[in-house]
Amino acid sequence: MTGRPTPTRYHAREASAGHRHAAKKDDAELIEESFAALASQAESIVAEFYAHLFEHYPELAPLFGNSSPTEQHRKLLAALKLLVRNLRKPDVLRDYLQGLGARHQVYGVAGEDYDKVADSLLTVLGERAGMLWTTDLEQAWTGTLVCCLDHLPPVLRDSSRRTQGPAGEACSGHSTGETHATETGRAGIAGKCRC
Repeated sequence: MTGRPTPTRYHAREASAGHRHAAKKDDAELIEESFAALASQAESIVAEFYAHLFEHYPELAPLFGNSSPTEQHRKLLAALKLLVRNLRKPDVLRDYLQGLGARHQVYGVAGEDYDKVADSLLTVLGERAGMLWTTDLEQAWTGTLVCCLDHLPPVLRDSSRRTQGPAGEACSGHSTGETHATETGRAGIAGKCRC
């Protein structure tokens, strides 16, 4: 993984915080709180995301040629806001992500490209969050992004380098019998769907 903070790096930060909450927060709550904490940096985060993406994955730059950087920044920020607002509404996310995937497919986006986008997003969020970026928070964002990948149209999921996770690990956001996926490869993201 390129540049993404490692969990060990953040275990020390968690330990130095001196306390844990009595009840562990769920992933949605962790993401909502971190997104709110980073809201004042949203424009910078989006700009850094694209800088990281094009530096580490220059082959993706041509996919963004049909719209201006300003338009791309606006779309990404709107998508992140929609994601965070609807974390507890898997049907809304599923419909949105399937439509998004269908539109992206027209532009030539492949399933493995989403792994690269997720890697860049996690890297920038981790760098910007600083001391807030704990192992739990990284796992919450990673699990949520894995869920997002799982809700893409089947043709994009099938073209990804992802492999199916253990049978029977269906989540509430998936159809009956659908299993979680785990990411493989340099740009893959590890984790399981948590929606």
